[in-house]
Amino acid sequence: MKNELALLKKENKLRTEFIPEEDRDMIRRMSQYMSSRRIGAFDVEVTRKELIGMALGAMQDGESLQTVIGKDEKEFCDDIIESSKKTLVSEVLLMSILRGIMYYGIALIASVLLFDVYGKVTFDSYLLVFAPLWALFCVIINIFIGERYSYEQGIKKYIPTIIFCISFFICMFLEDYLLPGVVVEVSRGLVLGIVIVGGVVVKFIYDSYINYIAKNYHWRD
Repeated sequence: MKNELALLKKENKLRTEFIPEEDRDMIRRMSQYMSSRRIGAFDVEVTRKELIGMALGAMQDGESLQTVIGKDEKEFCDDIIESSKKTLVSEVLLMSILRGIMYYGIALIASVLLFDVYGKVTFDSYLLVFAPLWALFCVIINIFIGERYSYEQGIKKYIPTIIFCISFFICMFLEDYLLPGVVVEVSRGLVLGIVIVGGVVVKFIYDSYINYIAKNYHWRD
């Protein structure tokens, strides 16, 4: 299936190569900020295309995108957000499920690499309890924090990443020291296969949904 969002992202990526690095970084920050304010993914990418067009026009006039905008970029984003469509619950739900599967897959692969040294086929408390809870925690962090730190400076900018890493190590620590033992014997390869298939199915549904939304846009014009 042709993914309209992926095509638009690809077009935007190619066009950003022709604008100055300063404008490129500015557009990246603005896109992240708008995404964190629950603006629809396609709406953000269409806005990004428009910003790239403004940057290209500014470059031809020997100016920067900041000069054309004429105000603080965060304030400019807030104006766009005010007039943009908010993310539908269905889009947030599908993306959250997709991310949850991805995080669980990461936890599963880590368990195979770190815990399953002797090739045991066990589905233990880590995979039944802590990995799902960690995946859910990461999804919640993504929804409520996400890219909200895109305008922060220094270490504050990496707070979401730090939270993910610390919570993951806590998850592994709890499994290793507090709730060891086998709950169900089953091949981890089988579980990983189910996770991958589930991820593919949800991704297909998400792409179909985004393509449906894309019909309301004329981004190819």
